[in-house]
Amino acid sequence: MQSFIAHIGGGDFEPLLVIITIGITFAYLIRVRTLAVIGKRTSPLRIVSFVVGSSLILAVETTPIGHISEELLWVHMVQHIVMVDFAALLMVLGLTGRSEERRVGKE
Repeated sequence: MQSFIAHIGGGDFEPLLVIITIGITFAYLIRVRTLAVIGKRTSPLRIVSFVVGSSLILAVETTPIGHISEELLWVHMVQHIVMVDFAALLMVLGLTGRSEERRVGKE
């Protein structure tokens, strides 16, 4: 069995992934602030859930885990589990019906 330490290297920096993930998080936070201004506050637990979910995506892609996943299949599969199961679930739990609400025809 190969040594796990032998595969550790720098993280893979994917600028497009980082920009999109941070952009989505900022858009969410702007919507949360907008809802708070009109009196529809979002639970702090939901906000933390969404931010942690997006941070998990960045963590598994930009840390050495991203580099190791190119060489070891099992690490690559763990990366998928973290992104698809945990990060996605946390981000969805951070959403509310109010964050999706449209203000069509309301002045």
